Amino acid sequence: METTAEIGGVCGAISNYNTGMAQAFGVPAMTMGQPGHCAYTYWQGITDGWRLRNGIGGWWLSTNGKIYKPGYTLHMMEEAQSYHRSDYILSEKLRLATLLADPSKHFQILERSTTACPFNMNAWFNLIAMSRETGKMTKF
Repeated sequence: METTAEIGGVCGAISNYNTGMAQAFGVPAMTMGQPGHCAYTYWQGITDGWRLRNGIGGWWLSTNGKIYKPGYTLHMMEEAQSYHRSDYILSEKLRLATLLADPSKHFQILERSTTACPFNMNAWFNLIAMSRETGKMTKF
């Protein structure tokens, strides 16, 4: 946050920072696009569900831009957090390991991440993006 204050940042910087902080602590979170804006959502728990933050409107304005229906992604992430927490945490650790790993290992690590928790949509988004970039295909 200090860097954002120093060099500046608006909605995207704030939402990406908060999403990253939540994920670093094992809390499912993702950025959500809104018209001309970037909000974020994170999982508050079974009783409170998903919380939309840094938004300019309600859920009806929000999509994550990666899948056709935002409700589907939220449902999958809720499933991961609520009923498959240990698998989700392992999956996220593997997904985030690609930030430090040798790029030649990214595909293999992401496949392990999606196997560890098939409900981790961020892992699937990363694997699909990598498949498109590299031309590699996996068992989708």
